[in-house]
Amino acid sequence: CSDPPALPPARASTSSTAAAAATIATFTARANSAPQQVQLICGGATLPSCGGAARYYTNDQDGVASGVETSLNWRHSRAVSINLHATHTETHLTRRGAVVTDPLNVQLAGLPKNVATVGLNWTPGGNWRARVQGRYSGSMLLDTTSTPGIRFGQGSNSVWDLSTEYRWNPRVSVFVRATNVFDRRYGEGA
Repeated sequence: CSDPPALPPARASTSSTAAAAATIATFTARANSAPQQVQLICGGATLPSCGGAARYYTNDQDGVASGVETSLNWRHSRAVSINLHATHTETHLTRRGAVVTDPLNVQLAGLPKNVATVGLNWTPGGNWRARVQGRYSGSMLLDTTSTPGIRFGQGSNSVWDLSTEYRWNPRVSVFVRATNVFDRRYGEGA
């Protein structure tokens, strides 16, 4: 019985993002209190085209974003490879101005702290290949401003995709992809 062939080592790369000042937050305006530009976009002072309220970005705050991101690509054999990408991010306001209502030092709405993807690639040779991919998005806040002191959020979710491709020649190929094969209901941002 012979030993299995030695596999090449996994390749990994890690990078971290230093804390950086950011000016990202949202403001929710109600009828008769919206800035002039928002009133113009929403059809007047009562914001009729926006259902009586509008949410928009403003630069009236300071924030910090920091985190780490890592990638791993491993070829198991000529036909099979695996990719893994993961990110952890902390993004919050450190100062707010007069119009911003987002709380300080709380993860910004619509930005999960943890996101990851994993992919399994199969290329059996010739002109055909297939892929299974999973995407994970951690829990996140969806709204921190509508009702003071109350935060709305959603739990984490995982979504799986399948794809395959057949290449007849360098100019002609057929590609089929099934996205969200388990038909999960989820949101990727606020």
